[in-house]
Amino acid sequence: MITGIQTPFLIEKLQKLDALHRVVFSAACCERLLPNYTAFHKEENWGDPNVLRLALDRVWECLEDGELPKEGLDQLISDCNDIIPDTENFSTPLVSYALDAGTAVVSTLECCKNGRVESAVEVAVFSRDTVFMALSAQGWSDDKMADSPLMKRELEKQEEDLDVLLEQQELTTALVLRFRHAWESQNCGLSNINL
Repeated sequence: MITGIQTPFLIEKLQKLDALHRVVFSAACCERLLPNYTAFHKEENWGDPNVLRLALDRVWECLEDGELPKEGLDQLISDCNDIIPDTENFSTPLVSYALDAGTAVVSTLECCKNGRVESAVEVAVFSRDTVFMALSAQGWSDDKMADSPLMKRELEKQEEDLDVLLEQQELTTALVLRFRHAWESQNCGLSNINL
């Protein structure tokens, strides 16, 4: 499976980053996932994408100031968990994408708290799993997924982001803003599966 192939690579690179850089990587992955939650919300009229947006904006604002958020994280995590859908309660395939988006934001908040590599890896895996599920729904076989444009784009973006963060020892405001807005400007606000 695609998600298993890249995990050692992710762990190796993320171990070389400090906590701030890991959170930047995680938050950038979340930016690619948030539109999936919004698509689910529009279709099902359930949940609240603004809760995830607010949590992620709080993370970015702190990163721009060069620090991790210290207060209110537990409340943000609780708020996000409250609006993550249970896949058993919805028949739309969008529910799995919304679940990944919500859990990725929660894992990013956890990474803010603990700085652990595992939290950042979880976010990257959620991002890849979303692409994997979308491709499965389109009829792609597991052995062909690595050749799909969507999977290539996701894996290449993760690798590119990690390489940039490894090169930049100092986390400047300009670099944080670059990561914060890069995906939206590159992909016209669509998600990593073009929703």
